[in-house]
Amino acid sequence: MPGMIYEYDSIGGSGTGGGAISVFDEQVLLESNTKQLKFVGADVSASKTNTNEVTVYIPSASFSPFYNTGAGSVPDISTQNRHVANPTAEGNPYKIGDWSAGTLHACTNSGTWNFNSPVVSFEDETTTVEAFVYDADGVEIATLLTPAITGNTVETGNNIRIEISNFAPENSKFMGRIRVRFTTSAYDTDGGRYSIRIVHHNSAIDYIKVQSNVFYDPNPINPDITGITIQESIGVFKYLSGLKYYDEGSTFQVDILDIDNINNSSYPTNFIFNDLSEYGIPDQNLGSSDLTNWNYQFDDIDDTYQDTSATITQDDYRFIGTDCNIATHWIDWTNGSDVNSPNKAILIDTWDVESDELSEYFIDESFRRVAGYTGSEASWDSTQDMTSYDDNSGLMVQDGRLQTMRTDWSSYEPTGNPNYTGFSGAGTYFRRFIDISNLVRGNCSIAIQGFTLQNLIDEDVKMWIMIPGRFTSPCFVHGAALYDFGTFNGDNDPIRTGASTTNDIRVSFGTLGLDSTHNEFIMGIEISDSTIRPESIVVSW
Repeated sequence: MPGMIYEYDSIGGSGTGGGAISVFDEQVLLESNTKQLKFVGADVSASKTNTNEVTVYIPSASFSPFYNTGAGSVPDISTQNRHVANPTAEGNPYKIGDWSAGTLHACTNSGTWNFNSPVVSFEDETTTVEAFVYDADGVEIATLLTPAITGNTVETGNNIRIEISNFAPENSKFMGRIRVRFTTSAYDTDGGRYSIRIVHHNSAIDYIKVQSNVFYDPNPINPDITGITIQESIGVFKYLSGLKYYDEGSTFQVDILDIDNINNSSYPTNFIFNDLSEYGIPDQNLGSSDLTNWNYQFDDIDDTYQDTSATITQDDYRFIGTDCNIATHWIDWTNGSDVNSPNKAILIDTWDVESDELSEYFIDESFRRVAGYTGSEASWDSTQDMTSYDDNSGLMVQDGRLQTMRTDWSSYEPTGNPNYTGFSGAGTYFRRFIDISNLVRGNCSIAIQGFTLQNLIDEDVKMWIMIPGRFTSPCFVHGAALYDFGTFNGDNDPIRTGASTTNDIRVSFGTLGLDSTHNEFIMGIEISDSTIRPESIVVSW
């Protein structure tokens, strides 16, 4: 310490008596007959080398930390907070001591527990390391003590291994690593609750590492889940092109008919995962309170699960297919493989209306009209079976596309869907586009996705536009011919202009365009190629 005076008296100890101190600089004698030592400076340390000698370090010497202190701390083993099952059931004698069955405790699935220190300080070459294992009742069941540590060494016994490595001098002391491994799986093959204690007897002081009350779960039995089913409870429906879909708010009954050994020696709070995403239903994480007949015996069997109100809540979601199911797996130290409910053919569509006066995304049929161009056509009825509606020629709106694809939907849930396999030939679609501004419009731009200008030129897609009260008959956008101002009279004329590009179709109405009393036009589309599936048509002025 700065300014502190140290004195030595050979008779009486500290004081100003008749003793003498020899002072060395490293190994060079500076003074052989002094009674006081005065250290000045902030970085001074001292270490007793033997009974009659103290080594003073200027600047202060650096020593490794002591075992399990500060930077020498020894990490705990990795555990999970899990419930411990009742061991009193027949066939499993593992011990939990005074724990209540079913309560949460630190658990591990590993039967080998490693406690590895960083480099720590050894006061001298007389230190030893001792390890202990205790059972659930605190009874010592294994121990191992090393001889005095003078270098790297390994000691084994009683399913304990103590290794000293990197042992080397460190100024006036020594340093090294202490690694202790406990093979807890050897004490009881059924597992159980254990505590460990490691002691570094470092000269006159013991430095201790303790990890108490950890449950070793060897996971002797995997759970078994069978009989997963899902069926409609209360359907909420929407219709598109005569097809019936489940919509948001539809509820289903989910059952698991047999669950065995879901809680082994230990188990997590949630131990079953139901993936209902294909139904648009939130996933389910199930625990003990969700099951019927469950108890916290380690060999619990014959549990069941039922939920009668699993509800479709996902917005803007579709499932159109024959392989809709729910997937269930158990959750443990490692998760089980999915067990699926039987595949079902099902139609789900929870999209809201997306179309408006000038935009069509083929998600709904709000602006659709039955076949015709006069402007007096009835609004489209999406509930109608298209085999007898609209002359059996309507194109389907499905999956965000306009399409000719037809199939037998009668096996699809919800029940009551039609069979469209009888459709053949070209299909048609009619739709109103409205200028809510009621302005004079002599032309428009039609942005298209899902088909191209070339499809129109090749007549893979045919498009007509009719302005009721202005045109005499529909004028056409498809084909090679372009709008001709000199011949246009609004009676079956070409109206596409040369300014059109791949996905931006420009049309002209000449002098017969929209006005304040004729503010809408009817567009008709005909498609015979089932690979062409328009995704959107957006009109701008």
